[in-house]
Amino acid sequence: MVRVGAILIALIAGASVAILGFVTGSIVRWSDAYGVLESAETAYPARGRDGERVLLANAMVESEPPPGMPTGQRLHPVGTLAHLRYETLRADGSVSATTEVRSLVPALPAFGRDAPAAPFGLTSCPRRCQQGLAESGSIEIARGGSPGLSPEWVLRMPVGRAFDVGRQSYSLQDIEDPRPLSLPYARYRVTLLEACPARVRVGTVTNLEFNEYAVVPIPRGFRTHRWVQVDDCAALAKKRPARPEAVVAQPVSTVAPPYAYRPPELDLIVPRRGPVGRASLVIDEGIMLKRALAATHVIFRRLCRYDAASNRWEPLPAPDGALEVAGPARMNVERVAYRFPETPGLYWAEWSEVPADDRGAARSFALVVAGGSNVHCPEGGLPAPAAAEISLCVPRHGAAEPRAIPDPPLTCPILPTIAR
Repeated sequence: MVRVGAILIALIAGASVAILGFVTGSIVRWSDAYGVLESAETAYPARGRDGERVLLANAMVESEPPPGMPTGQRLHPVGTLAHLRYETLRADGSVSATTEVRSLVPALPAFGRDAPAAPFGLTSCPRRCQQGLAESGSIEIARGGSPGLSPEWVLRMPVGRAFDVGRQSYSLQDIEDPRPLSLPYARYRVTLLEACPARVRVGTVTNLEFNEYAVVPIPRGFRTHRWVQVDDCAALAKKRPARPEAVVAQPVSTVAPPYAYRPPELDLIVPRRGPVGRASLVIDEGIMLKRALAATHVIFRRLCRYDAASNRWEPLPAPDGALEVAGPARMNVERVAYRFPETPGLYWAEWSEVPADDRGAARSFALVVAGGSNVHCPEGGLPAPAAAEISLCVPRHGAAEPRAIPDPPLTCPILPTIAR
């Protein structure tokens, strides 16, 4: 009986200590921040070959990898605190300004003040939090930051190697900056200066609060405090990177130079871009009301997509047969003649519009069509084309790039003969 009584007393004492710690807020419950904030990295983990393809595809949506950077595998673990330097380059390659940023990679979902309506709620650092930070040297953070480049490329970037990323624009946010910093469209060089593997944790304490105006202590209810902290990278987390007041790029004229590509005059078929930027060639059937047109056959001669990696035009599948345009006319009705792929980029088409009653009156047209959500760039930055080249903005994932590319009629192959 004595032994049983001792065991009961010990259990009661342990429970009392636990309850007292819970009530006073001295017990901290720890969780992984990526898991608590439901980051895609942990909520929807990518595994295997298919998972690797998904990671790379998602990264391409945000930005292209720096030219020349290997992207075969991740070099840094989840939760890395990355310290990057962006150098603004002049036309001669010299540096005009430097901006540094620290950010957690992969991206940590917004929380606290940046996402007050999220289920996580606002953050606060009570007495137990402040004591722990003082003892451990860890740093409380209010955001994960934004590295500018896709976080996936940062995870695969070697430390200390500089990459010239060409003319771009970026949005950066340091872990200490309440607002993001916008880098204007200019030529940049980016370097990963440091990559510190960190633990990013959420601390939670719950305590019983009392009515502060009552003479006798009256419980008001339980209150939970949460905060996010970075462990193991105190030196980097406490370092304040050099932050210029503004990054001033050389002004770029938005006036198109005389050598910029200009689309030709068209007739039946005109280009269109859908809500998400997918490019198409369409026929406005209301044109039959404006002109007394006989039935017309549209025959595609050549269709190509520009491949930026190889700097050449690649053929696209041809439509089956000729497309007939005939009455009756219908106002505000557009028929799709050809739909290009969804991938952002440049496309080129050459076709003939042949009247059914006078094949000798056939007219031929050729057009470069841009597809993607961002097809414009500062046209004053277009390079002068060489012989057999055209100069225009090349859409891609991110900002469009001004380039001089091969003239498509010289390299796009002719489609197989189509039944007339």
